[in-house]
Amino acid sequence: MPISHLEGVTLVVGVADMTQALSFYGQLFGRPPDFVLEEDFQEYEIVHGMWYQLTTRVPPGRGRRVRFGVADIAVERRAIVEQGVEVSEITGKPGVVAWCQFKDPFGNPLGFFQDLAAFPDPALLK
Repeated sequence: MPISHLEGVTLVVGVADMTQALSFYGQLFGRPPDFVLEEDFQEYEIVHGMWYQLTTRVPPGRGRRVRFGVADIAVERRAIVEQGVEVSEITGKPGVVAWCQFKDPFGNPLGFFQDLAAFPDPALLK
């Protein structure tokens, strides 16, 4: 039975320390959370209808990788490297998609991706 009309998505990420998580994600997203349900459950609306939820109620590091779509992966990668985050090299499929991977301070697998059809970059993945 397919979903007839998807209105949004939530992604729950376990963190061990909310203060550290808010510092990391505040730098990553460039702002504080958009919604605070409770002190141990805070959310960022990363695109309309898509909520990235941080909670100490779920064990950290047990989620699946979440990749954030960006228009210029090289710029975004460089920005978080400058913040001291260890990030993989950019890889992918030429002309289709590029990605890189990193983790938050709690081991949750994250990454960036660039849709090379929508945001082409001839210098990426030659």
